[in-house]
Parts: sequence; structure tokens; C-alpha cells
Amino acid sequence: KEMAEKRKLSLWLVPKEDKLKEKLTNDIVTLQKQLSAEGIKAEVFSPHVTLVSFIQKDESEIKTIMEKIIKETQTKEFVLKMNKITYSNTFFQCVFIEMEKPSELLKLHSPTFDALCPEKGDKEKQSFRPHLSLIYSDISEEVRQRYVKESEKLIPDTIQYTVDRVEIWSTDGAVENWKLVETVLF
Repeated sequence: KEMAEKRKLSLWLVPKEDKLKEKLTNDIVTLQKQLSAEGIKAEVFSPHVTLVSFIQKDESEIKTIMEKIIKETQTKEFVLKMNKITYSNTFFQCVFIEMEKPSELLKLHSPTFDALCPEKGDKEKQSFRPHLSLIYSDISEEVRQRYVKESEKLIPDTIQYTVDRVEIWSTDGAVENWKLVETVLF
């Protein structure tokens, strides 16, 4: 009997503060609408910092592993602070808020990466770049640079938020089909 194909799952760190989550969601929508008015397609998604992405395990297994890691690392709620708004040449890191790397985040990322996606190797683990995306799109560098400036108008450079959980998201297929499947509280 064929095994059901495992979904691609990702672990997200989301703002505990509802007001900030709402503000960031609205900012993402605003940027998407501005791009759309220019005839450019961009996705709308829930604001988050990805801890680990595209895990090929099922959510109950991931939840069990995360509960163990959170307990072993004694992870308590911590604060993620914004460094700056910038861009890269990839779709999912088109324009984003680069976040600082507090020790609590690194203490959580390392064992999570080792347990859930060791096949990705040390190079990817070392290149962990915590960020909160604002735009998912394939746009030119010139447009990316312009939208960094647009984003800076919307978002104060003091953005920070409290993390008190890891959310497990199904990130298969189209962005609009992504959905929250499980939550693990600290």
C-alpha cells in the first residue's frame, strides 16, 4: 500500500501581540495593492519569521519533536527585534524586515534544524537569516529597492515582537492555500 505523500510543513514564529500582527498584515496587503496597481503580482500572507521550512514529516511528529526541544532548551517567550528593511533576489525574500538574532532564537533554531532537516546540511544551517517578509514576488532589483523605501514609510524601524509559540504551517502549493495546522506553546 502506498504511503500518503507527506505535506511540506514550515515552522513559523508569529507575533504574540494581535495589534502588531494586524498592523503587519495590513502593511503586507498595502504593499501588495501598490504592486498590483503597477500590474505586478504579489502574494498576501500572514506575517511571520520562519524557523525552519519545507520539512518532510507529519505535523504530529513535528509537534512531538518541538515540544521536546522547547523543554530541553528551556525556551521561554522572547523578543524579536527589527534590524532593517532590505531585499534579496529570491521570491520569498523579495522585500523583508531583517531581524536580529537573539541567543534564544539561535538556541531554538539549531536543534530544530538538526532534528527536522539534517539533510539540508551545515551550510544552510549556518546561513539562517531570520526575517519577516513583506513582499513575495518576482520583481526587478530596481522595483525591490523602491519597495524597501515604500516599506520604510509604513513600518517604524523600532518594530519588535514577543514570540511565545511555534506555529506549524502547511506550505504546500500556492501561497493562498497555506494554512496553520498546529501550535506548540513555549
